[in-house]
Amino acid sequence: MPERHPVAEDESEQAGIPLRQMLYGRRPGVFRILFSIEGHTVTLHFIRHSAQGPIE
Repeated sequence: MPERHPVAEDESEQAGIPLRQMLYGRRPGVFRILFSIEGHTVTLHFIRHSAQGPIE
């Protein structure tokens, strides 16, 4: 159910497509997964550790 995850506003604006985010893991090892949904296809764009800075 990928549509239950919120839209990542800043990254969506930079990429020009609606990206959603999912947090996975437990502290201190939390990962942020950014993905898009097109029909029945989910495409992963980024998997980043929460300690990493913003995407540029």
